[in-house]
Amino acid sequence: MSGIEAEGELGWRRALLLLAVMLVASYVVYGPVMHGEFASDDIVTIVENPYVQELSAENLRVILDPKGPGILWGMNYAPVHLVVHAVQRHYFGADTWGYHLVNLFFHALNGLLVVLLLRSSRLPLAVAVAAGFWFLFHPAQLESVAMPFQIKTLLSTSCALGSILLFGRRPVLACLLFALALLTKISGAFALPVVALSCWMRRGEAEAGSPRWIWALAFLGIFVLVAIPELSTFQRVGELGRSPVGGPAEQVRWMVALAMRYFAIAASGFGVSIFHEPTPPGSWLDPFWLGGLAALALLSWRWIVVLRRGDEEALYWLIAVAAYAPVSQLFPFLFPMADRYLYAPLIGLLGGALLAARAAVAWLSERRGAGAAGGAELPVWLAPALLVVALGFGVKTHLRAPAFESNEALFEEASRNYPKGIPALMLYAKRNARNGDVQALGRSLEKLEAAGYDGYITLMEDPAILHLASHPQVRGPLRKMIQVRLARLQESQDPFQIELLLIAHAHQTLGNVDEAVAALERAREMGGRHQKEVEESLRSGDAPAARRSSGGP
Repeated sequence: MSGIEAEGELGWRRALLLLAVMLVASYVVYGPVMHGEFASDDIVTIVENPYVQELSAENLRVILDPKGPGILWGMNYAPVHLVVHAVQRHYFGADTWGYHLVNLFFHALNGLLVVLLLRSSRLPLAVAVAAGFWFLFHPAQLESVAMPFQIKTLLSTSCALGSILLFGRRPVLACLLFALALLTKISGAFALPVVALSCWMRRGEAEAGSPRWIWALAFLGIFVLVAIPELSTFQRVGELGRSPVGGPAEQVRWMVALAMRYFAIAASGFGVSIFHEPTPPGSWLDPFWLGGLAALALLSWRWIVVLRRGDEEALYWLIAVAAYAPVSQLFPFLFPMADRYLYAPLIGLLGGALLAARAAVAWLSERRGAGAAGGAELPVWLAPALLVVALGFGVKTHLRAPAFESNEALFEEASRNYPKGIPALMLYAKRNARNGDVQALGRSLEKLEAAGYDGYITLMEDPAILHLASHPQVRGPLRKMIQVRLARLQESQDPFQIELLLIAHAHQTLGNVDEAVAALERAREMGGRHQKEVEESLRSGDAPAARRSSGGP
């Protein structure tokens, strides 16, 4: 896997033709999302992000600065991701079609790279191509393809796969691609253990040029250089350390149950959703915990077996594990499940399963006395079977695609799948507010607050909720959300100007006039992109009093 072997090469003409076919097929499957509006994290990362609105040296400086305010909009240190959005804003503006087309292209490119990867493992061309379409159309891929801000997942995976494929033959280019993968999304780090294990497995082979281990160390150095600012950024803006469960035993059970949920989605295509909010296992008899324990034990056993005999199947299982590790809850965060987290692990699971099937065929062939030469090939029906499954996935994905056309559609799907989750509670709150049901609105807000939701600004942008904010049943949970958000904002010892503006807004909403003014004056002295907003807030000195008199929380 450290480079495509001669028998695995497609040739650039056939590769381009296959890429074109995959792009057209993907356009058919994902067509309903092509004119979908910006929704969810697209709004924060693209629409409201001041540093991607134009291509300028100043914006680029902020984006590249690991300690600059640009990290708040990317939620990670991922400068390539934000630069891509700046280029897209320059050429596409607010027309989402261009953003979706870019996503679709990189998704099709990843499909081609999966085919090349499988061919480098000497799988038959028909099987590799069918598997590529299986990857392209899997229902879990819809989120990554449909949401413009998820270009980071698609591009990072492209660069990481490219670095693996080119590692043996073009190590300098492989290092460059690996760096781009990490600077787009840190999850591209799955390439590092894969190339390291590949070096170890091929340690006895004669090498031309620099030894592979030198380039593996270069990968490690690149990872360390990027991981340091990424960890600092995630600790500041992420949810690191927050978990829906308490205690080490409950955390282990939660981790294993989550892994089983991902296994089930990967194998069947069922269980996909936007805004997953699964219930943590309540006992040691939970089926997801027990099933996950069995699945992980089987995977671990298989990996040890193939690793001991030096089979490159071990590399595919490692792709799955390494790509999944960042979201596995080894480092807890609040919402650990999303379809997009399966994007790269699916490659490893697919390749590992196919190579395990090839090994099983060889074993059966030997048992029957057919010999490895005649019996090690995969059965001829496997390629059409994979293609049939891929087409079934494509139909399912196409039918579900309209759920990504708008923010409202996203929330509706999440509410159907998780009727007790945060999106459902937000819809209930808005519906209760429109009906004027203060008691029901208060109960919905209390449940939102108990679930850890602190997006009071989003709630109060709804005129119906704002109109009822003076009622004690409504004011109470809203104030708790504001206090939680304020406490989190004030954790930073060196806040950015936008954070000070948000702190002032929270104080204003709570009626803390002096604290609000102090935060605004500090923001004015700091200077920055939001200076105009700060000055306007300071000029409207009666805003806190006006909010109190109008019944704000």
